[in-house]
Amino acid sequence: MAGSGSAFAFIQRQFAELSASVTTRLHALRRERNLRALLAYGFKILAALGGLYIATGPAKGIAQAVGVGIAVVVVCDQVFANHFRLIQVTKAVHAYEKAMRSVKRRHTEALGPLLALRDRADPSFEAGINELNNACLTALHSQEGLIEDALAAADLKALERLSLDDK
Repeated sequence: MAGSGSAFAFIQRQFAELSASVTTRLHALRRERNLRALLAYGFKILAALGGLYIATGPAKGIAQAVGVGIAVVVVCDQVFANHFRLIQVTKAVHAYEKAMRSVKRRHTEALGPLLALRDRADPSFEAGINELNNACLTALHSQEGLIEDALAAADLKALERLSLDDK
């Protein structure tokens, strides 16, 4: 039983570490999403208000300065791929949230019968909880890999868009 106890502790620790890692990553992505959304809305508002101001017919010098400001905002958004990255990060946040909900639901649904085994001092409890935690660990690892691969591919796509070469 000591061998299985150490397996139990190991799987519990691995599951807790992965869950903490995913939670930390999710918080970082949420912060990035919020900052990028703020920038995107700010850029959109500046461009819209600048366009409205130009439409009112200000003096030529002022209109030109506002036009240059709008162009700078649009170029910044394009060069730094803010809107593109905002979409990708938002997708990743949703995917991580879905993965966490799915794993929590799976764990919660399977835990009841396992706790009944524990209450009866059934020796199959430890094997069952190990199997459940391992399945949840594997599922979360898999989803984390898919999400991070999608973000990496999106980053490469954003970099490719910077190229001035004709393709």
